[in-house]
Amino acid sequence: MNFGDANIFRIPNKGPPVLLVHGIGDSSDSWLLLGPEKSIAFQLARLGYDVWLYNARGNKYSKGHIRNLPDKEYWDFSYEEMGTQDLPAVIDYILQTTSRRNLSYIGFSQGTAIFFVMCSMKPEYNEKIKQAILLAPIAWITSTQYPFIDILAQNLDVLKTFFDSVGVYDLFADNVLTNLYHAKVCRLGVPENILLVIWIGLVHRQMLKDFEDNYLILLGM
Repeated sequence: MNFGDANIFRIPNKGPPVLLVHGIGDSSDSWLLLGPEKSIAFQLARLGYDVWLYNARGNKYSKGHIRNLPDKEYWDFSYEEMGTQDLPAVIDYILQTTSRRNLSYIGFSQGTAIFFVMCSMKPEYNEKIKQAILLAPIAWITSTQYPFIDILAQNLDVLKTFFDSVGVYDLFADNVLTNLYHAKVCRLGVPENILLVIWIGLVHRQMLKDFEDNYLILLGM
């Protein structure tokens, strides 16, 4: 189902609705990748829940707009628009479709940030949420320990000018080159795997050994 800025998928059921909202640079795939036995979307469906999978504007399932805006104008949005426009529209649609008064919400990272935006800037939606499970919640980034955040923040104007000059507005591009890169570095026993080790260590503060081998293969698909 398309909302112009966000697409949603559904695993229909007769039970109460639950909305799953992914993190930054991701898609609804993250709730499905581990397969029918381990993925939370399938587990909830087996328990009888009516499962709805959100896709944030700009990801591979929601990359487009009914007004056909130019690239620069299309990408000119933030968590505020996602939390005050997209998420409320999706919730209203789900409740209208299911004839329910409220729904359960499960969000990860960015999915929690836009939830906080919605609940604070459109408080009338609080009563439409039966319960919220917020994983890796983000309200502020002032206490982040990522080593590169300060460097990026200090050079934000320079970076923006550069990317504007080369016509790059999409932060997490989904294209042939990035897909080939992920497929390469996520393979086991190859030299390129060191890039994945560095990324997981810097960004997620974890070791590669903490991940099951079949999970890494899924990341590269």
